[in-house]
Amino acid sequence: MKISGIVIQNRNIERYSDDNFNATYKGKRIAITTDHGFGKPKHDFLNRYCIDVWDIKSGMKDVDSWQDFHNMRDAIRFALIGACLISDPSSPSKTVDN
Repeated sequence: MKISGIVIQNRNIERYSDDNFNATYKGKRIAITTDHGFGKPKHDFLNRYCIDVWDIKSGMKDVDSWQDFHNMRDAIRFALIGACLISDPSSPSKTVDN
C-alpha cells in the first residue's frame, strides 16, 4: 500500500477496510477504527475514526486521537503524520537557507 510517498508492505497489514486498519510500520503499531464510543462525525459525509499509534518496543503511544475524515486513507495519513513517520505537507519547511 502506497500512501503519501511511503510503502506499507502487504505482509505488515493485518486488516484494511473502510472501517478498520491494523498494520505495523517502522516499529510502530497503527490501529484505526470506526468502531468506538466517540459519537458521530460533525457532518454526515464524514466518518469518525479512533486513531492509535504506539511504539512496539517501548509501548508508548505516539497518537491517541479521534478525528473526522472523508475516508480511511486520510485517517492513515493523519496517523503517519502524528507519529512523525511522514512530514505534514501543509506545515512550513524547517530548513534554513544560508
